[in-house]
Amino acid sequence: MTTPRHTPRKKISRARCIVCLGVLLIVILGFALIPGLGSLCAAGVGAVAAFCPLGALETLAAEKLMAPPVLLMLACMVLVIALVGRLFCSWICPVPPLSRFFHPKEKRGGSADSESRDAPRDSALPESVEFANDASPIAAMAPLSAEEKQWLAASCRGSSRPLKPVGGARDGVQIDSRHFVLAGAVASSAVFGFPIFCLVCPIGLVFGTLVALWIAFVDHNPTWMLLVFPLVLVLELVVFRKWCHVLCPLGALMSLVGAKAPLGKPRVATEKCLRSKGIDCQVCTHVCPEALDPHGKALSECTRCGLCAEHCPGEAISLAPWARARSKRAACERSGKRVPSISGGNLCDDGEVKYDCK
Repeated sequence: MTTPRHTPRKKISRARCIVCLGVLLIVILGFALIPGLGSLCAAGVGAVAAFCPLGALETLAAEKLMAPPVLLMLACMVLVIALVGRLFCSWICPVPPLSRFFHPKEKRGGSADSESRDAPRDSALPESVEFANDASPIAAMAPLSAEEKQWLAASCRGSSRPLKPVGGARDGVQIDSRHFVLAGAVASSAVFGFPIFCLVCPIGLVFGTLVALWIAFVDHNPTWMLLVFPLVLVLELVVFRKWCHVLCPLGALMSLVGAKAPLGKPRVATEKCLRSKGIDCQVCTHVCPEALDPHGKALSECTRCGLCAEHCPGEAISLAPWARARSKRAACERSGKRVPSISGGNLCDDGEVKYDCK
């Protein structure tokens, strides 16, 4: 019997690439069609403007004034981040794709053992397990070998009860070097009267390079920016191999503001998860660039990249905000008890959530 591996679904990754390239294209077209449109650092059309929240904080600290327009835009940015968390980091920011370009072997995992995480399938599930189209955990299996029997014994641990969540290395609110860089950026702006970090921000350098290229090849006026901006950008991403996890103050700011962000957070359908069946699967935690466990509730570092959902062998993870409630409701209905719309009834206990069932 041919038993292929589980093939990851790449719809979310493709969508992220399209969105990131689309943003870059809009900025480039803005240079030609809408002069003064700006970039991700600061953009505006007429009376409508948007600022990088870190740049807004630096500006307020530098000017030592509570400028109402800047405060208003900062409040809007804070509201968006409070809803979607660090979604910007994986869907819009151009730095992660550039980092993967310079370090192709470090595509997954934020910790030092990322090389071992590039093959989570080997450490989590045997290759002989075949997954059907209906995502049943073990739809067909060849006769068990000695290695597979050993794996099953270690995974199930002699019990059919659900396993406890693995837990990610960066679950919960993290206070690390990025937050010290954030404090230093704001403090230095207050001391020098200028947003210092904006001079070396890799996001700004990416768009500064695009502006320099436009000036050189369209306006035929090459400047020193065409050499300096790309050089500084490459040095930052090559020397500081893990900029996003070690130095990025914008990511630190968004992780604090969006610690409880509800939209787009990965939701696990417990009845589909292989761990609920006693199988010690850890694929979702292995492939997560932030080393998070989507089963947990404290996911302040989650960038909504969707890799956990794409690689989940049981297809139990979704980024839709209503997925968890819907899966719990379906499990309650499958127990043989109808779920009334609003009326009361007996409590149908389905793990973490209780429903009123008749």
